[in-house]
Amino acid sequence: MKKLLILLLFISVVACKKGQNCSHGELCVKNSTGEKVYYGWNTNMYTDSMEVGETVCTQVGEIHNSLTSQTSETVLFESDHGSYDIEVTTCHQEHELK
Repeated sequence: MKKLLILLLFISVVACKKGQNCSHGELCVKNSTGEKVYYGWNTNMYTDSMEVGETVCTQVGEIHNSLTSQTSETVLFESDHGSYDIEVTTCHQEHELK
């Protein structure tokens, strides 16, 4: 019985991992800094701003995860609160600015 439970758990993990395939991954950044943040995606210029508590998102390329391989996209989030190279490895990924 214990072996059956372990096998079912393993199958669930594998099935969940296979579900991380998408043609357009998404990266979202939430402003938890306590002040307005000026930012830009993949540029060193600030092209927009976000208020406290606001979340902004951008589309990234294809994300594919399997047991044998993984593809990801790296997105530059440049802001007046820091510069971040964020590796996106899931179809929907969140990052929080503090």
